[in-house]
Amino acid sequence: MTAIGLVGLLAVLAAAVWVFLQFARDAQAAGLIPTVLGEWTIGYTIVFFLNVAFWELVLVGSWSIPLALIAYFRWYKRLPAEERAQYEDSRKKDHDGISFVATMLWLAIAWFFGLWDKPFGTWNLNEWIHTWLLAWGIVLGVAIVFGGAYAIYQLVKDTA
Repeated sequence: MTAIGLVGLLAVLAAAVWVFLQFARDAQAAGLIPTVLGEWTIGYTIVFFLNVAFWELVLVGSWSIPLALIAYFRWYKRLPAEERAQYEDSRKKDHDGISFVATMLWLAIAWFFGLWDKPFGTWNLNEWIHTWLLAWGIVLGVAIVFGGAYAIYQLVKDTA
């Protein structure tokens, strides 16, 4: 069963790389993206990756996701009850999205300061650093404010 899974994983990986390379070639030929990396902008990058994600889902995910789900459920049904309980308990961990929030905020800041359509080749290091520091400063500042307010609330609640 492991050999079949490994072959399947390699097939999915090969198909995904092939789709990515074909789309990158076709996108350049069609003028969807610039051929010179220094002429790329944030807008080109987002459009490129959204299109890649779409074609990967259509051409690779349409057959690999159902096969992976079938394999997963067949494996899960064969687990003994105590192993199933351990498996479910280990999956209940907290995951935060602070990096995602900071990246979305950075994109909003870059748009606000007019960097959205500015080619990456014309950016200077200060623009990049200042926008990232501003994004992380806002995210951490909001976290500190809410964390402090929650701590004060807990202190007041415990003393009352």
